[in-house]
Amino acid sequence: MPGGPGPGLRETSRDRREDCQDAENIRPGVGSGSRGKTMRYMSFAMTTEQFRNRTKTVTRRFGWWFLKPGDVFMGVEKIQGLKKGEKIQKIHPARVVSVRAEPLISIKKEDLIKEGFPGIEPLGFVLMMMDKYKCNADAIVNRIEFEHCLAGDWICIERPFLKRIRELKKMLPGYRDFSDQEVIEHCITRVFTDEKIRKEEGV
Repeated sequence: MPGGPGPGLRETSRDRREDCQDAENIRPGVGSGSRGKTMRYMSFAMTTEQFRNRTKTVTRRFGWWFLKPGDVFMGVEKIQGLKKGEKIQKIHPARVVSVRAEPLISIKKEDLIKEGFPGIEPLGFVLMMMDKYKCNADAIVNRIEFEHCLAGDWICIERPFLKRIRELKKMLPGYRDFSDQEVIEHCITRVFTDEKIRKEEGV
């Protein structure tokens, strides 16, 4: 529920501290998000592989109450605990489908699959969250459901990449009659594959 836990739900001082802590973790991205807003970074330190593999489609947060369906964020490996010289590693963008406030203890088994934890029981998940965030079982969390964006999704293309695409159109006559979107659809897979290879080889 954007804007806070919502009417009829009491917000504790612990919830407020967590909201502020979460807000401090937000870093503006360089790309354009939905409705012309700057894309924000959301850390998936505990579920990096699940998010990368697109098997995680729900996350529970103490904060992020400003999100609305249609908002786009950039999933990243982590934001806190970066060593000197380390940079934030982006994974890919995702688009918010729904948000709602609910007690942590209300999680069901089917939602654990969406959270990326198919192998544990609801109580195990609740205890894990209580230990990590030092909260109570009935703490109000923001349940955020999202869909993973495709590489060529126009709304998720970052400005520096779009600039390179337009430079490419000028350099290669064969691309001059194509729209930006058509060039992206032709080139995006190759570009991302090359970047992944360079990263793995340490180039």
